[in-house]
Amino acid sequence: MLAKVKVAFPGVPDGLVHPRNFEVGDTVEGNLAAVAIENDWADEVSVIEDSGAGSRPDADLEKMTVDQLKAHAAALALDLGAATKKADIVAVIAAASKPSE
Repeated sequence: MLAKVKVAFPGVPDGLVHPRNFEVGDTVEGNLAAVAIENDWADEVSVIEDSGAGSRPDADLEKMTVDQLKAHAAALALDLGAATKKADIVAVIAAASKPSE
């Protein structure tokens, strides 16, 4: 489950132990998304939305930490293989989210 934040709130992303502040426009997923939707802090979305003209679809991925990226990949059931560096993990997730031609 994915949700787009509409009211700022603190929370702990799935699979992590340290809380962070989520701001309006951020995307949350998993159990945190369910809690945010239930409390009317976020609206459910089906995919991470593009933030406008000229932006890259993986721009939200670039803002995530390595731990957040790993949790995101796990939520998408993606095998990261040998990818351990942020750029490599972003590349795997971005490649998996591109539509097949």
